[in-house]
Amino acid sequence: MSRATLSSMIEHRTQALATVFLTGEGNVEVIPFRELHGLEMICRILPQEEDAEMIFGVIHAGIGGPIVSEEWAETWLNTHSGVLKVGKRYPFPVLVLLFSMQSDAGVYSWRIEPVLDDDRPGLVLHERFSCEKATRASLDAILEKIRSWYDAYYRHVSRVER
Repeated sequence: MSRATLSSMIEHRTQALATVFLTGEGNVEVIPFRELHGLEMICRILPQEEDAEMIFGVIHAGIGGPIVSEEWAETWLNTHSGVLKVGKRYPFPVLVLLFSMQSDAGVYSWRIEPVLDDDRPGLVLHERFSCEKATRASLDAILEKIRSWYDAYYRHVSRVER
């Protein structure tokens, strides 16, 4: 198998694994597209009662072997990831997902992390990755962090005039 074929297979599989991870609870819509300066997906948290859009970007990658630990994944991403070279900023959170093709196990890290400072929304562009296991519980925490950030964002930057 050629290197290009293997690379294409890994790219398609990581996209499928990222989609399965993100849509597991049925409350996230994934919109894949060809790479936009590093981004490979835009995700939309499906509205429950909210009247506002909540989107975030996703960058995904895959490796042929196992993900030995979160620390190992951090080293791999910080060493091998072209994402850090781009340094592109977006006006929304961006998540990085890394999956093992051997076991389908995954980890996540923030490229652009949503933060609240005294209830004021901010975005932190990370120059180094810090990984955690990609689990159902971690997805719930990720989505809650994004929802809280958007709640604060809309409170502070928008108003309705009638």
